[in-house]
Amino acid sequence: MKSKNHVPGMILPFSLFFLLWVTGNTLGAQVTKSDLPELTGPYLGQEPPGKELKPFAREFFDSRFIKYHSCISFSSDGKEAYWQGMLNDETRNQAIFVSKLENGYWTAPMVSSFSISIKGCMDDSPFISPDGRRLFFVSSRPIENGGKPGEEHIWVVDRTNEGWSDPKPIPLILQSSDEEIHWRISVDRRNNLYFGTWQGEKGTSRTTGYIYVSKYEDDRYCKPERLPSTINREGAYNFCPQIAPDGSYMILNRDVLYCSFKKKDGTWTEAKRIDSVEWEESFVPSLSTDGKYLFLIRFLKEESRLFWIETSFIGDLRKEGLKNDN
Repeated sequence: MKSKNHVPGMILPFSLFFLLWVTGNTLGAQVTKSDLPELTGPYLGQEPPGKELKPFAREFFDSRFIKYHSCISFSSDGKEAYWQGMLNDETRNQAIFVSKLENGYWTAPMVSSFSISIKGCMDDSPFISPDGRRLFFVSSRPIENGGKPGEEHIWVVDRTNEGWSDPKPIPLILQSSDEEIHWRISVDRRNNLYFGTWQGEKGTSRTTGYIYVSKYEDDRYCKPERLPSTINREGAYNFCPQIAPDGSYMILNRDVLYCSFKKKDGTWTEAKRIDSVEWEESFVPSLSTDGKYLFLIRFLKEESRLFWIETSFIGDLRKEGLKNDN
């Protein structure tokens, strides 16, 4: 298996990525304004969900996208939304899409400036940092000039006066050479980077995975640390970490959703299954920047759909989880 000691070589110029995207795909099947409901206000103009899971903006998404592999991420000012989706048309192309609140209305979904869709390559899991200055995503695009798409890496773009910068990979060395980065990133206000991995067992269909953190120190990302067994159940598939913006708790997936809280000494409580809500087939948790709402995708037969819920249940979980943290 390819080593995880990834040291980037020459980065493909973004102009070349754009050329590959234009010549290899027809993601120009964008939604016209006339096809779009006129939505205004926060969160695509949706009425807040309350304490039960509620479909999110179906009139905006359902006729245009058939599947999602990651959840929606809003900018800190609430004026931009990013998600990974598969177009519901003859192309079935996948990319990271964006809609912006402009002149009071949300714009038609467009492929993000940094996203590409070429054969054998997929961009996934967009996540905007709490300060809105950086956007992280996972991509199997080649790192080196002339390389082939394949293994997933974490990439980042920085906000500039002209928009997002060209994407750059973040080289990370994992604890095991058999693990691969996969499915979902989140970042706290200190820019500490949380992500999941997966590892298949030879000769079986069994998958395991672990959650890591790469701390941001001296303007760089340090060697990733696998989080403790209170979060990573040994032999299980632990994935899709969503860190709270202040770093005080984490929601993650195993078979369903779990939650762990950071104690006063900096250690994590035992991740407990969240039983207050029916989470069947719910994955990829994503918190709003203010922490008031949790977004999810639910896999329903051959499709997946976006849902959301208010996070009032976190308060009760926190009291229980930290009751002995004196």
